[in-house]
Amino acid sequence: AAGCRSSRSFESTANPDQFLLVQEWDSIAQQQAYIEWRRRRGDLAQFRSLLREDPAVDTFALFDR
Repeated sequence: AAGCRSSRSFESTANPDQFLLVQEWDSIAQQQAYIEWRRRRGDLAQFRSLLREDPAVDTFALFDR
């Protein structure tokens, strides 16, 4: 996606139903635009149907250039 510098995922060794997705974005605005695009496509609803519970999504900025 435009503005995404890198994306990595990590699976929990204690719980295979948990994973951490770490993405680096050029800006929060680009990240939010991507999330909204995925929401409009219905991807987030599809993810919820595959999971036992709603995913926890946390967004934070380590720093702002």
